[in-house]
Amino acid sequence: MPSGDAPRIVVIGAGPAGTVAALGLLRRGARVVLIDPGTPPPFRIESLPQNGIDLLVGLGIWSQIAQPRHRVIVGAVSEKHHQWRSSGPVVLRDDGPFPVLIDKRALHRLLMHLAVQAGADLVIGRARFDGFGRPSLNGAPIAADLIIDARGRRSGSDGLIAIGFIGGAKGRPDALTLAAKPDGWLWQVSASDGTQSGAYFTTPRNLQGLGDRQRRKMIEGISGSGAARVFAPSLAGLSFQPRVWQPEVALLRIGDAALARDPIGAHGLTHALRSGAQAGVGALDLIGGDGPSAAAFFEGRHAASVRSARRSTLGAYQDQTIVSGGFWHDQIARHSKDCVYELCRDPEMSPSLTDQGIMAVPAPYATDRAVVGALAKSGTAQQLVARLALQLPAPMAQAVFERLLLDGVILPKMDLARRRSQPPSSDRIRDRTAKS
Repeated sequence: MPSGDAPRIVVIGAGPAGTVAALGLLRRGARVVLIDPGTPPPFRIESLPQNGIDLLVGLGIWSQIAQPRHRVIVGAVSEKHHQWRSSGPVVLRDDGPFPVLIDKRALHRLLMHLAVQAGADLVIGRARFDGFGRPSLNGAPIAADLIIDARGRRSGSDGLIAIGFIGGAKGRPDALTLAAKPDGWLWQVSASDGTQSGAYFTTPRNLQGLGDRQRRKMIEGISGSGAARVFAPSLAGLSFQPRVWQPEVALLRIGDAALARDPIGAHGLTHALRSGAQAGVGALDLIGGDGPSAAAFFEGRHAASVRSARRSTLGAYQDQTIVSGGFWHDQIARHSKDCVYELCRDPEMSPSLTDQGIMAVPAPYATDRAVVGALAKSGTAQQLVARLALQLPAPMAQAVFERLLLDGVILPKMDLARRRSQPPSSDRIRDRTAKS
């Protein structure tokens, strides 16, 4: 058990990254508090490749996950169906090692149990962060020697949306499907009992005006099977923080809180586990005598991971050759370093931008003309974030940029040009609803 004078570490978020970090820190003698809302994630089957399994073996966790009584493993992919290239559909069999299929909700539950069993204190609650990156719980500041933000995906700067679903009809057991569609792409798996789970990835523009019934109909048509349940759209695109270590509040961001990857280019679960493992080994050094070296390590790893994520995401979109133009052209352009964004002043297209300020920007900065002025000139994401950082607290700039993207205050110039050439949104919504 940790001693009374051991460092007190607060981990916010008890998902895979947070719990793996907590387990590593406990092994190093720290006192760990896990803060989590206590809301289980929706049922979802996720694939875990061999390198993720190897990581869990090295952490000493795989033997627990593999036990049938925990019901975490629900299958092992035996064939892959790829509808991705113009040369035609491809079915891969026995070209392993193929991923195992994981019940994400059961994995969360087990990892949280293991962390508490190892000595972590679990506090159920939702932590809040102010514009300076300072966390609080129930209105009181969180006091700790080190705080680790492992809350998961907080934003999606390229506007990619995922619609998760559970299939009503049984599918081919242990099969994984990856299929390119005109307005997005489909990822779908079937467990050993044929239970289907998956997600369709598209942009908010393609969902405009669609209610629950229309979304279900769309998913059924795309997946080729009935959908027992279709979940609300969630953020899914590539997003990242410019820095992961915030020394003024002793806060380290890990997992999706630091870098949320586009699922097309990476296995998100493996990324979360690896990020948590690195924090479990090295986070204590941030508050020790070797703090500068530890900070350089985490920032260096983060920068390398961001570069890798950008390359793999762009490469995956470029690798698709069945469909051209539209969604695919936009995603390729959006993930290039040269994508240029512009302030949208059309009140119908961007209702968050008003004469009083920008609704997406926290007070008192929302009414600051300098903030709007920072966005007046078009620029790349990096350029606009740098300009915002001159007017806002630095930790707030990236989050505000991504919020402005999601609210349509700033858009890629190619999207603005397309929108300006389209009829008013009310006409588009009526037209799409009529077609549905």
